[in-house]
Amino acid sequence: MQTRLRLFRAALAVSIALCAGAALAQSRKDDSQRAKAAQAQAAEMQQYCSNVAAAAEAVLIAQQRKQLAELEQQVQRRVQELETKRGELQEVVDKYEAFFRRTDETLISVYTRMKPDAAAAQIAKLDEDVAASLIVQLKPKNSSAIMGEMEPTHAALLSKKIAALAATKRNGKKL
Repeated sequence: MQTRLRLFRAALAVSIALCAGAALAQSRKDDSQRAKAAQAQAAEMQQYCSNVAAAAEAVLIAQQRKQLAELEQQVQRRVQELETKRGELQEVVDKYEAFFRRTDETLISVYTRMKPDAAAAQIAKLDEDVAASLIVQLKPKNSSAIMGEMEPTHAALLSKKIAALAATKRNGKKL
């Protein structure tokens, strides 16, 4: 009986070893399949992320293009507003310049025919720019006689104004 028992134990040990080997082989096969499944899943996830990233990038680019278009429109509106303002300011400047050029021969001849003291009193009441324009357009003989009759401070002020305008004109700047 002892021999049978030994044989039984040996057979049992072999059976257990075979089962363990089969289980180990199955386990390795399962591990290999799990690894392949994990790799496939990782590849699938990578593909998904790539697809999502491409779509997200496309959405981001579309949003940025929309914002850029809106900003371009704002810039165009602002440029138009500024051009309108520039035009309005140019009109004011043109009117201002035309006003000073309108000191025509009739007005000059009126001041030329006036007595210097009366002309000085009249010119002293005018705007400095208008007065300077008149003095410049008069003949030097009349200008000096009129300025000689003015208060010295007012005559000096007009002289400075005329000198500044002359310097600006000499430097090539537009008045």
